[in-house]
Amino acid sequence: MAELTDETEQACRCAAHQAAIDIPYTLVGEVRPYQYHYRSERWYVEVDLQHHNPDEGTATALYRVWKRTDGSMAATKVDIRATESKE
Repeated sequence: MAELTDETEQACRCAAHQAAIDIPYTLVGEVRPYQYHYRSERWYVEVDLQHHNPDEGTATALYRVWKRTDGSMAATKVDIRATESKE
């Protein structure tokens, strides 16, 4: 079970890193496993994003993360949606 937790944390870091590359004009906020994650070789991770210009608002991106054959992880953006600002 600890391995799953470590891999889930790795998947979250991978998704956050990919979000910073995919959408460079935003700041990466909270990163968490998607609530409907099932045990598999893939993870779905939600990444909260804040535009550098606060007037532009916030969004949540959904990333799919998987393990490559060499053991490293890769992520791709599946969806992004605007969210209400928490301020």
